[in-house]
Amino acid sequence: LCPHEELARLPPRTRDSLPTLQRNGNRFSQSTPDDVAFLDALIERVSQQYGVDPERTFISGFSTGGQLAARMALERPDTFAGVAIAGAVPALEGVAAQPVPMVASVGVLDPLFLAYEDPSVDQIPLDDSAIRKVPAIALLGDNATRQAGLDPRAYSTEEGRLAGVETFTMVFDTPVGEDQGNQFELVLVRGVSHEYPNGENSPIVMSDFQWSFFTGLRR
Repeated sequence: LCPHEELARLPPRTRDSLPTLQRNGNRFSQSTPDDVAFLDALIERVSQQYGVDPERTFISGFSTGGQLAARMALERPDTFAGVAIAGAVPALEGVAAQPVPMVASVGVLDPLFLAYEDPSVDQIPLDDSAIRKVPAIALLGDNATRQAGLDPRAYSTEEGRLAGVETFTMVFDTPVGEDQGNQFELVLVRGVSHEYPNGENSPIVMSDFQWSFFTGLRR
């Protein structure tokens, strides 16, 4: 997840000890990590082998994978029509050249989001006070709205349920100034910790919810 300027500051021995696949033309080598190049190559490979609609390509991820999905939306906005992240905060700041619709889901019991909170707070509030009271939720909202070119103070709210589980959603869709922004949704889910709900560890199948967000989106 490190951008090149951060990698450049690492000691050479540390850089050389981080093996991953990096594309060089049509060949791959083990060298300095380049996750964006890896996913570029993966998408190209899948597109060649299967029927892929380039206007309806999506990316989702959980935890660190969610950070990478958010990074791809920032650095490859011309590739994806929508992004979904779960249990993650976008790790890189910036404004995408073409803001991509994004949905983020967070369980109110997620210990990683509560780590910097007052120890007496045992869960994230299931209302919009979460974005003011919980630093990690505030950071998620700030980074995601900045990336999408949206006003972090302008949002609507909606109470709902996923598979019978109570949720609270904040929808940001007001561009900053005259810039062309896009939509960001932050969904808080009752009873969920730092896990990806799959229908077995929770009544929720998060991939079904994410797909409902993607439906109808085109690049």
